[in-house]
Amino acid sequence: MPRARFLAVWFACFALLAGAAAGVLFAVHAALAPEQQLQFARLLAAGGNILFVFGVILFVASGFLASGITRSFLAPMRKLAESTRLIAAGNPAWRAEAEGPSEIRELALAVNALAERHETLTGGVEERIRQAHADLGNETNRLAALMSELASGVVVCTIEGRILLYNEHARQMFSAAGVPGFIGLGRSLFSLLDRHLVVHALDQLRYRLAQGDARPVSVFLASPGPSLLVRVRMAPVMGTASVDGRPLEPSGFLLLMDDVGGEVALYEQRDQLLEHLIQSARATLASIRMAAENLESFPQMGPDRQAQFAAIISAEAHRLTAHLAHRTTLRAARSGMSALERPCALMGFRSRGGSAASP
Repeated sequence: MPRARFLAVWFACFALLAGAAAGVLFAVHAALAPEQQLQFARLLAAGGNILFVFGVILFVASGFLASGITRSFLAPMRKLAESTRLIAAGNPAWRAEAEGPSEIRELALAVNALAERHETLTGGVEERIRQAHADLGNETNRLAALMSELASGVVVCTIEGRILLYNEHARQMFSAAGVPGFIGLGRSLFSLLDRHLVVHALDQLRYRLAQGDARPVSVFLASPGPSLLVRVRMAPVMGTASVDGRPLEPSGFLLLMDDVGGEVALYEQRDQLLEHLIQSARATLASIRMAAENLESFPQMGPDRQAQFAAIISAEAHRLTAHLAHRTTLRAARSGMSALERPCALMGFRSRGGSAASP
């Protein structure tokens, strides 16, 4: 490409010099008298060799002229263009060499000034990016430390259900229960929890956000494995705010999961104890009632017979009292809740008069 450019410049210089020589000869011919013009024409015709030598001289001179133009103007411009492309391509520390005529040197200085400013701005942006990454790393470490201290399993997901973050308690909860899916970064939450439950909870969050709830929470029960029953609290992770300050759409969601299988076992044990107590108390009360009715119906019975029925009442009452005392020590921690209140307790709510465990 440079050789072709040099040849083009050489041809242009030769054409320019040849044209100038022809113009000089034409001007001399026009300035002479008619008789002198004939003599001048005969002279040119007779001096063909001289014209050939003159043409060769013009050709060589145009070559030197083209070489000088190329070295003085084209080569510095080409270097300046290459330096500018190098700076723009990702090396802002590169500087163009100021060489050639004064105009090209001034242009090179202007390019260097722009390169210096570009380097300063790029360095500032890179520093801000490094600082942002450092701050993000610190925030992530603090969040991980906080999550590791929580007694509940915590999982953070994208709105599509891809796992972004989870703590050790969540991993142990799913691993120990033999859940078919595997918890891991980038994996789908729907391999661990039922998709329909999660989607329904997300719809509830969107509805509450549309109703103006600033901190909506959706609670549901799920059974990921045969030996695992978890109470799940879902909260949205809000995305970019709109112009009026309202969130457009949650960018993800956070799950807090508690294993309530032990609580269910306590409730079942309590129900069994109550059932056994009712069956035992029913026979005892029947014996006491029968003895009391006999005493009331037959007041004329002898003292020995009355003492016998009184002993039956006393023995059955003592047996019922001892049975109640024994069963009271074995009741579940939540024995005061009725069977209708149990689902509310599992979902995280207390009975009437208490405070809600979740919004």
